[in-house]
Amino acid sequence: MLDKLSAALVLFLLAAAFSPPIYAQTSFSASGAGGGSIIPGYDSRVCTGAIEGAIRYRGYTPNAINFNGTARLVNTGILTGVSDSKNFTGSAWFRNPATASSEILFITQGSTVELYLASSGAIVISGKNTSGTYILSVQSTTSGYNDGNWHHVMWSFDMSNVARRHLYIDGISSLTVNTYTNAIIDFTDLSYIVGSSDPSSQSLALTGDIADLWINFGTYIDLSSASNRNLFYNSTYGAVNLGTNGSLPLGSTPSIFLSGDTATWLTNKGSGGGFTLTGTLTDSSLDPPSEPVIQYCNGTAWTNWGN
Repeated sequence: MLDKLSAALVLFLLAAAFSPPIYAQTSFSASGAGGGSIIPGYDSRVCTGAIEGAIRYRGYTPNAINFNGTARLVNTGILTGVSDSKNFTGSAWFRNPATASSEILFITQGSTVELYLASSGAIVISGKNTSGTYILSVQSTTSGYNDGNWHHVMWSFDMSNVARRHLYIDGISSLTVNTYTNAIIDFTDLSYIVGSSDPSSQSLALTGDIADLWINFGTYIDLSSASNRNLFYNSTYGAVNLGTNGSLPLGSTPSIFLSGDTATWLTNKGSGGGFTLTGTLTDSSLDPPSEPVIQYCNGTAWTNWGN
């Protein structure tokens, strides 16, 4: 078995050496007798005896986009399939310089939903009801995230239950609650904006990088569970592959998923609808942290190479 795996690994490394960076699963597959195969990218098959000896490259590097203070993305009109709800979940990578102050990552017109970096470098998330009253206002307990480094934020709220509210920065719980009212958040606003607080001008404009912006309205996930957090962030190597349409964490497509190559990053891979770009999006000079992991199927489970 080990001889076969060693031979397969050599072939795999040769293939990987002459391949471009892998951002998602590719169609390449080198299969041999007995069902073993090598698939650069994410092989989502369940490991069974039928594919024993298969090797997969499980590493994933999100493509990061730079917002230079003059770019914004706007979706005008209610996103497809979105309705007002007490549940709200999201995940994103962000990198902001020390000069960043009160900059918008995501917002709706009327500020019914806000995700932004405060002047202290803390992450703030808020939401209003249809009367325009804040019913959700939380922030990260720690601050200083405008330090020029990559950070990951994930959150999930169920407004009907104070035990079901979570905010994690870089995989660590960091939640300070200012307002948390058992009421419905107004998600059905006129515009959804990335990189600015205004759909028609630059205000609180983002001067930093974003990768894999994943937002799902109407969903709650128990992020106190490590296995659920691992759907979005891995404490060992960072970035996690969410799928080309963001469906890997939950098995369904989220409302918003901005990801992929720079040219098509503004195309919403989620189910809600597209965005219009003002200005120019460029590649970030640095992508979020990730670590390639080579795994093999031992007939019952995917196992990291060397274990």
